Amino acid sequence: MADKSTNVIAFLNGLLADASVLARKLKHYHWNVRGRDFFTLHAAFEQMYTKWSGWYDALAERIVALGGRPLPTLKAELESTTLQEDSSYPDAATMVQRLLVDLEGVVQCVARAQTGSEQVGDRTTVNLLDEIADGIADASWKLKAYHA
Repeated sequence: MADKSTNVIAFLNGLLADASVLARKLKHYHWNVRGRDFFTLHAAFEQMYTKWSGWYDALAERIVALGGRPLPTLKAELESTTLQEDSSYPDAATMVQRLLVDLEGVVQCVARAQTGSEQVGDRTTVNLLDEIADGIADASWKLKAYHA
């Protein structure tokens, strides 16, 4: 399966990079959210980064199971991600808006990986990606409801 999985591994490493940057951004926002929505968003961001940290590990283990190697460094992840880090300290509404943009980008990455996995008949990877896609959909509608 290693030859058929080469593209899947590449997709998963890209998603691994996105998961790393997104989890870090969520921690940054969790630590730095301020204002009247502090309690709500502080808890929501923690829940989201905990979920992404779990998916990060699952993605890396799936890459290894397919015969690949997960990206080894933060530098490699930053070179491979489709997301942007955020070194600013935005207000709560801007944090939510930026996360929505990130989730829209990540869902596209997940879709590409799903397509590639389906083409080689890799149901295990598709199942993992389905779980991630469902989690993104859940987080997105909640953030959109907050932002409305």
